[in-house]
Amino acid sequence: MQFFSVVAVVLALAWCDLAAPLDRVPPGYAIGAMLGAQSLLAFVAWRSSRRWVACIDSGVDELCPLAADLDRGRRRWQLIATLVSLAVVIAVDWCHLVRTWQFARVAPLADDLLLLLPVLAPLLVGWAFYFDVERSLVEVYGSRAVARPLSAGRLAYVGGELRRQLGLLLVPLVLLLAMQDFARLAHPDLLDGPQAGAFWLAAGALLFLIFPLTLRAAWATTPLAAGELRRRLEALAARCHARLSDIRVLSTSGGAANAAVAGPLRNLRYVFLTDTLLARLTDDEIEAVFAHELGHVRHRHLALRLAVGFAPCATWLAARDWLLAQAAAFPIAGIEPGEAVRAALGTNPVDWCALALIVVATACGFVWCSRRWEHEADLFACRLLGRRETAVDPAGIWPHGFSRFAVALERLAAVNGQATDRGGWQHASLERRIDFLRRAAAWPELADRYALCTLLVGALLVGFAATGFAAIGWGIVRQLATTL
Repeated sequence: MQFFSVVAVVLALAWCDLAAPLDRVPPGYAIGAMLGAQSLLAFVAWRSSRRWVACIDSGVDELCPLAADLDRGRRRWQLIATLVSLAVVIAVDWCHLVRTWQFARVAPLADDLLLLLPVLAPLLVGWAFYFDVERSLVEVYGSRAVARPLSAGRLAYVGGELRRQLGLLLVPLVLLLAMQDFARLAHPDLLDGPQAGAFWLAAGALLFLIFPLTLRAAWATTPLAAGELRRRLEALAARCHARLSDIRVLSTSGGAANAAVAGPLRNLRYVFLTDTLLARLTDDEIEAVFAHELGHVRHRHLALRLAVGFAPCATWLAARDWLLAQAAAFPIAGIEPGEAVRAALGTNPVDWCALALIVVATACGFVWCSRRWEHEADLFACRLLGRRETAVDPAGIWPHGFSRFAVALERLAAVNGQATDRGGWQHASLERRIDFLRRAAAWPELADRYALCTLLVGALLVGFAATGFAAIGWGIVRQLATTL
């Protein structure tokens, strides 16, 4: 569900920046249509919650099938509400209507929050009504029916759902929009011309670097308590020279058992372990999962993720600026030199096509690279867990390390209820991951060739991103030179 909400928010903001004003819907009708759509969605959410409460109070269903049906119904409603809200935002030209209001420009972020309000409001209202459903579950089936605490009240419940489902999107997005507003206040022309691309790429890089702090602000995390497990994990990190700022526990209220590492900078690098992971896995299994995250650190996968995201954007911005710079060399009869190319690049179809290509290239490249990096981190974990000396064995994988890591992977999939033959968009299936490790253990050269290929792909991505940045910087320098 978070994926569709993220896409809806991004599309709403992109439509505001790229789409031309429709000038077809009067402001009164637009506001009326928006309020009508929001009221209808709120009514549907209320009716749906009432039906679920009545079904729960009847007590005729078992908890597990009821909880599964309830979760599917909730996700279905959130998807429909998000799509309907996005369609109304586009149909009534809500973005350009908000930007014509003077009071929306009084304070930074005021207009941006008003733009996103129609997309986020149905989700907030739905969570508010869903609070009654989960309270009924607790009353009928006991506290085991709901993992999230309800004692704090409806408002706290809605805030917790907002942080849990959209926190990782909203915190960086608000920071990015704030940087945009303050840049316009400081220098109105900063976001126009070649320097605009450099600003957005620099802002994105800054957000990526401070992403661990964003994660801490968006989700509830606490340091891992001192004890034998923390001592083992810190010793494992020190043994492979992976510097971490802290090991933190991510509260998921009974969510998935997982682990993640965030932060390309050693002073802002955290490993996050979910509370479910710590509760359901043994110390040896947690250590194996932790070793996998250390593999991402040692192979610099966090910095390579930044290159995957910025390489298509930087390449497009550099090509666009180059075409604009060369436009004067192609005069057209009846049109000023370069005006045709400049106008073509600024039209909505071209910009929308460029945005679509960037999204597709970034998504495909990220998925392909992520799966290779996961295999590489698996190899590192097997070597680290099975190592008996102080240096990583370059010849292959220790059999003991392979068996420990395979057991941890199988246990992790069982706890999360994942099928062994189905993978995710970042991970291959469990069967493929274990099969790859088994082949690498039998044929040590496979791991070396795989690492070399992954290194070449990473160098190519970094080269694309660096070339794009250099071209953008050169365009800015040329513009400043001609201005001065």
